[in-house]
Amino acid sequence: MNYKFRNIILYFCFFLSTNLFAESPRAFISNLLDEVKKEQNLTPVIAVIDWEPYFEAIDPNERAALGYNSSNDLKNYYLEKVKANGQDKIDLIKKESGGEDKIDANERMIIDKVKSELDNELATFNINLANMLFDFLSSKEENESAEYVVTRKMGGASQQFILKMRLVDHRWLLNSAIVFNPLAVPEEINNPIGKMPEPTHVLFNP
Repeated sequence: MNYKFRNIILYFCFFLSTNLFAESPRAFISNLLDEVKKEQNLTPVIAVIDWEPYFEAIDPNERAALGYNSSNDLKNYYLEKVKANGQDKIDLIKKESGGEDKIDANERMIIDKVKSELDNELATFNINLANMLFDFLSSKEENESAEYVVTRKMGGASQQFILKMRLVDHRWLLNSAIVFNPLAVPEEINNPIGKMPEPTHVLFNP
């Protein structure tokens, strides 16, 4: 076989193996939004965030203190965080009180306030998520990276986000998934998921 022709064949096979089986960035974003709406929480985005840079940005001493030995540990922390959806705050208050059967009247009042605030935030989260739409304004794509400017619409409100992603093992990984979080704002771009339902301010404003 002609050597030059052989190289062309090899390059073509490599191109297919790295690109053919990955969905387009736009399809990836749209399908992910559908998954988040279906689940009514952010668990689907946890698997497609590029966790390695976030892990590397944590001071090694802090990593050791937190028990993070790899980016997978960090991913699991956030997975539990989105599953809890703020309920962990209530569980913490109960734990600090010594358990459900040892909660006094004042602590019960605080828990009720926290739960009320949490319910309000979750209602806002779910309503805005159900109404969430993306308008793709511009894109910049290369073989293994992509950047999209997206307008997120929720009801009558709209905000502009920049989504950056890279292709790893035939799948796209996001630098941040805040655009899928109805409570997050564009300024949280350096946060993997942004603000979650955490009704802590009522504790300081009884």
